[in-house]
Amino acid sequence: MQQLSLFSSSTSSVIHPLRLNLLIALVLIAGCCCTHHRKHSRYYPRRYELTLSVRNHNVTDAKFFRLVGVGHTADFYVAPGDVFTKTYQVRRKGYWTLFVEFPGDRYSKSPRKVISRDSYSHWVR
Repeated sequence: MQQLSLFSSSTSSVIHPLRLNLLIALVLIAGCCCTHHRKHSRYYPRRYELTLSVRNHNVTDAKFFRLVGVGHTADFYVAPGDVFTKTYQVRRKGYWTLFVEFPGDRYSKSPRKVISRDSYSHWVR
């Protein structure tokens, strides 16, 4: 004779959906925890082009100019009213300083300027 048990059929019909819901909840929680701890960093190229322009407005007695910054040095002469333009490959932002040498071992030094890829469009082209 076959025995019918009300408890076994009713408990399995209740437990099976609970197991399924518990499994879904665990998968969702594990997915949220894994994505929460991921670090997303912005992509920056290793090197970028930096173009600097120096204009000599009306300095007539300057012997030469020196531009120093971020691992680069440029010595040049700019006649009054002319523009010196140079493009550098740089990896990071940094300070750039312009030196002007005059006769008699005199020189002038500009304030340091921080120039980077995020600088004002006049400085970075």
